[in-house]
Amino acid sequence: MAEAGTRLEHHTLEPRNLSSSEAAVADFGDDPDSFWWGIATAPAHQEDGLDDAWLRFAREGNVRAWTNVPRAEERLRAWSEPETDIRLAAGLGVQVYRMGVDWGRLVPHCRLDEPDARKCRIQNVAALERYERILRMARGYGMKVMLTLFHHSFPIWGTWPSADVLAAANDRFTARRPRTRHGHRCGQRGMQCGGAAWARDPHWHPRSSGSGTGAMWQHPNAASLFVAFGVDVVERLGHLVDFWVIFNEPVIYTSLSHCMGMWPPGPPITSMAVKVNCLTNPETGSLKAQLNMVAAHRRLYGLIRATESRRGWRMAPVGVAHLLMDTRPYSNYGEQSGKLDEATELFLKLFARYLFIDMLRDVLDFCGINYYGEEVIQNFEPATLPHEVEYSGNGRGISATGMVNVLAQFHSRYQDDDQARFVGPSGYGYVITENGIADGSDPAAGQGTTRRDGPRPAEAHSLGSDLLRPAYIIEHLAALHHARSVLGVPVRGYIHWTVTDNWEWADGYCPKFGLVDVDRDSPSL
Repeated sequence: MAEAGTRLEHHTLEPRNLSSSEAAVADFGDDPDSFWWGIATAPAHQEDGLDDAWLRFAREGNVRAWTNVPRAEERLRAWSEPETDIRLAAGLGVQVYRMGVDWGRLVPHCRLDEPDARKCRIQNVAALERYERILRMARGYGMKVMLTLFHHSFPIWGTWPSADVLAAANDRFTARRPRTRHGHRCGQRGMQCGGAAWARDPHWHPRSSGSGTGAMWQHPNAASLFVAFGVDVVERLGHLVDFWVIFNEPVIYTSLSHCMGMWPPGPPITSMAVKVNCLTNPETGSLKAQLNMVAAHRRLYGLIRATESRRGWRMAPVGVAHLLMDTRPYSNYGEQSGKLDEATELFLKLFARYLFIDMLRDVLDFCGINYYGEEVIQNFEPATLPHEVEYSGNGRGISATGMVNVLAQFHSRYQDDDQARFVGPSGYGYVITENGIADGSDPAAGQGTTRRDGPRPAEAHSLGSDLLRPAYIIEHLAALHHARSVLGVPVRGYIHWTVTDNWEWADGYCPKFGLVDVDRDSPSL
């Protein structure tokens, strides 16, 4: 296994002039056992009737492009009318439909300090039965199912504490707040994520001290409560699942929620010292949350295998969907930056790129990679270089070569690692679990696109939509083919994000990732 801090060479893809006689940029074959195609969705993006943390976060004014969007709370109608999106997905000719189940929908009532996790098993049986019908529907359209158990949405009962818990935490803080040797009180600026005793109290909700983090995955009970929810999902839906994703982008979720305050519950953190401490201190913040996620994954991996054996089911590969960016220091572009940017890039490699996979590599049948583009780093923050980098609609740097870079770096790190199950004799290899682009500034226009309610009228063409998407897809598939055929990276599948334009986390409805656009002014959505 390569050393954690090893700087690996960035790859370069040679431009290709395609003649009209060439049938394809890359040939992936037609054997789905060797390579397959998929499309991805998630509950918080498209399920109507979902009272979750994101809805509350948006109602509090924390989501851009939301309050001025028609039917914002409705999202899409993947819950009440699931066949619409499933039919569109099947029409693409993909073999795998990636979807999720929402923890809070299935377990609407619980609390983090509940000592008996069995009380927090699935309560909404009708919702579980509906998820079962949706999975059967996807399979009825000829697609296999990849099921995600956690996709960036912790239940409300664990994101915002009840009033009595918050009041008790404030009472304890007032009675116990210690002074530092500099005479400042813990809880003031620069101390929000510190190691004081009150900050480690499992009932403490740091929001009142100015931190952007809630307890959520930091809580010692979180893993047990999540496993209790998973038990019933596996028992009821396991025979319909072909691939399991336990966690989607755990590093980005714990960073943006616990340490940045950009995701529920908020508010945003402005102190750089607090951010760094929250990202690197294993006693709090992102790393503590990730350790609890690792514990939950390990328990669920064993549960899935035991259930498959007991019920006589086929073995469904279990993995994670891990976000990777091709990061480069600002100094690479001839700008003055010094060692800080290079140190930040090394930090991202250590804490964001490899650590979570290292901790789970023996219980990953496949390693899922979500790749969207590159990030230029300056002073621990993303930098923008409009003359050197092409950007998508949500500000992500476009780099197909970056996909080759991250796949090559992972292949170099794990290919000879005896502990990495996913590259071993019984492993499934890698899967691109998400790849796509935000493109299209005009939601009511586009050429060659499709609306959820039918083809777009020819006169509705606008140059503001889908200018980048066709080239982006072709370039990234060519890059993926290069990684597989030239570098030997065992990638078994490619999943595109996503079917339809939808609610994209804190950016609301502005980014247009869908292959199908949505007319939000239409009563039928």
